[in-house]
Amino acid sequence: MSTKVTATLVDLFAKLFPAVEPLTPRFVSLFLTRYLRRWKTEGSILSYKTRVKRLGKLHYRINVDIDVTQKQAEIALKRALKETIERR
Repeated sequence: MSTKVTATLVDLFAKLFPAVEPLTPRFVSLFLTRYLRRWKTEGSILSYKTRVKRLGKLHYRINVDIDVTQKQAEIALKRALKETIERR
């Protein structure tokens, strides 16, 4: 992508951002719910609850409660450790 196009996109985003910034909690919630729903369907988690609250401009509180069985937690931990070791 050329520098001119990139600069134009950055300028456009900078102008639009203040108008859509208050909607950020909704977008974050939708994004989290999308992934958590997929994990629930796959059987990776039992249930979930998300809450995103706007505290102020560019400040948010994100709460995610995930319920898993012991077996699901063991599988997730093994997967995370394996990925961490593979990165090194």
